[in-house]
Amino acid sequence: MSDIIAKVNGTTITSDDVDKFIASLSQQQRIYAADPNFRTHCSQQLVERELFYNLGIEDGVEDTPDYKETMEAFRKNLIGRIAITNLFKDIESSEAEMKEYYEKHKDDFKKGAVASARHILVDEEAKCKEIKDEIAKGDITFADAAKKYSSCPSKENGGDLGTFERGQMVPEFDEVTFTGNLNEVLGPVKTQFGYHLIFIENRKDASVATYEEVEEQIRQAIVEGKQNSVYEAKVAELKDKFLED
Repeated sequence: MSDIIAKVNGTTITSDDVDKFIASLSQQQRIYAADPNFRTHCSQQLVERELFYNLGIEDGVEDTPDYKETMEAFRKNLIGRIAITNLFKDIESSEAEMKEYYEKHKDDFKKGAVASARHILVDEEAKCKEIKDEIAKGDITFADAAKKYSSCPSKENGGDLGTFERGQMVPEFDEVTFTGNLNEVLGPVKTQFGYHLIFIENRKDASVATYEEVEEQIRQAIVEGKQNSVYEAKVAELKDKFLED
């Protein structure tokens, strides 16, 4: 049974009302739903809304021009939105249409080459070579060497740069990352930032996304295209029907 939060001039506000109010909020706001203080705040908002509703009724707000104009604008907007929704309700895309769209628009689904790599950045080439030798001897791992020696903030993650596309890094770094051998310590590589050791963990060549990867994107594109066509045709029809000279 829903708990009663408050009674305002004959109207009962319950915990169910609070739940519905929270559900109507944005996703960003709803993350606080489990916080008792947030629920209390929402309860207060509902009570205050009802209090001011009663004040408005007492003051005769419903009879004012502002209220009537606002409600009429809302009514027209709502009716129009529902009419558009009804206009679009049967629009969909078939499997055949989607596959045909995919074949015709493959260039739109190209994915650039990507790589995942770690690096160590230092100011001097000699120091870079010393670190490379230390790693080669097995005295230290690449990740630990990055934490110990690198001047790049990525040192906190063992030099991990994550996954990036070709062209995102400076040219010298980019060239080595997308042509060098995987799972080897490469360098020193000189860039405007200093001297790098690079360890490429993974790399994928440029490719075209599969149909399955972009299926929903294609569906949306086809449906939106049909909706636009239907909308424009209906606007032209309604102008002929209702627009006055």
